[in-house]
Amino acid sequence: MGPEENYYSHFEGLLTTKQLTALKKYIKGLEKEMKFFSLLGASQRLKFSHDQLDYFIARSKWNERKLNRLRCQMDVQSSQNKHYDIVVDDGGILKYTMRPYFVAKGWIGNIGKVDKCFCNVFVNFIGAEDNIPFEVETYLPSAKLAAGNKDWEFRSKLEIFIALVQRACFFAQENGLEIGRILFDS
Repeated sequence: MGPEENYYSHFEGLLTTKQLTALKKYIKGLEKEMKFFSLLGASQRLKFSHDQLDYFIARSKWNERKLNRLRCQMDVQSSQNKHYDIVVDDGGILKYTMRPYFVAKGWIGNIGKVDKCFCNVFVNFIGAEDNIPFEVETYLPSAKLAAGNKDWEFRSKLEIFIALVQRACFFAQENGLEIGRILFDS
């Protein structure tokens, strides 16, 4: 009797034969699912060693900005478009509260609970037929920071906007793109 059968022998007096068969099928299904979603299962499917995949996912150092630039370069190369407008906008999660906008938490209807509400500033390259997301930065109101607007992390939406547009223009220049207009709302 193998270890698997020894395990199922614990249920023999408690379950009928049909129930025991169903339990075995259920556990086999869970094992298959676990292999499919586990790191070991993924490494076997991708033909990587477990250690290589573990390092790639959990321990490698990422330079997010460099990785994002490579993604944008690939998007630009695949589009063959060289003329873009830059669009900058801010977006937040709409919350319903009687308190001022800068409060840390509020009722968010689309997720059905009280939660933190963040505001992000986005910049995209918009071409004739394509839209290439470039960067996004989170705006932290001074009320959320320990030292208020004197905090080293604090930047106004306008400062974030200027930094994003400068980086987008630098990227465009590096990659031979022509920038037409810079579009934003007030």
